[in-house]
Amino acid sequence: MARKACHKIKPTDLPLDVLTYVNFAFALIDPSTYEVVAIDSSTPTSLF
Repeated sequence: MARKACHKIKPTDLPLDVLTYVNFAFALIDPSTYEVVAIDSSTPTSLF
């Protein structure tokens, strides 16, 4: 299965004048423990 890197967007790149919602996707569920964990280990867990 091919894996491509996600398109990274900085908060300053978001057109806030036209958006009503922003979906942050930076966590996943560990299949062995069912815990919510960060996709990137540098992401602070305080965000979720």
